[in-house]
Amino acid sequence: MTGVNLEVVRCDKATVPIHSMRLHQLLLNLTANAIESFENCPKRKDPRVAISAVNSGTEITIEVTDNGSGISHENQANVFSRQFTTKKNGTGIGLMTVKRIVEEELGGSIAFESGKGGTIFRVTIENQKVE
Repeated sequence: MTGVNLEVVRCDKATVPIHSMRLHQLLLNLTANAIESFENCPKRKDPRVAISAVNSGTEITIEVTDNGSGISHENQANVFSRQFTTKKNGTGIGLMTVKRIVEEELGGSIAFESGKGGTIFRVTIENQKVE
């Protein structure tokens, strides 16, 4: 898909207890999925993916939001399942890997909201205060 507007809407300073490559993998998978969501709605006039990182002091919330096709209700229960994919050439390991990174490596949680107007993936982790 070409012509997707990618925007960082907020980026607070935060320290996360993870190797930079694993954080890269997490963000890449979420962002790539958001961009690929527009393949199912090719006539969208304003395809947009927004990324934010908000540090509340006690927790860090990372959101990747798109205004793409959304995740169908019947597929929502399987989003994080091993080898589940709706893509023609998908492997079904991207979101499963994201969930593993968030829960096992960051000790956080991941959730999503999705409908016909798009999807929001929300990662929440405890803030690691650096002294």
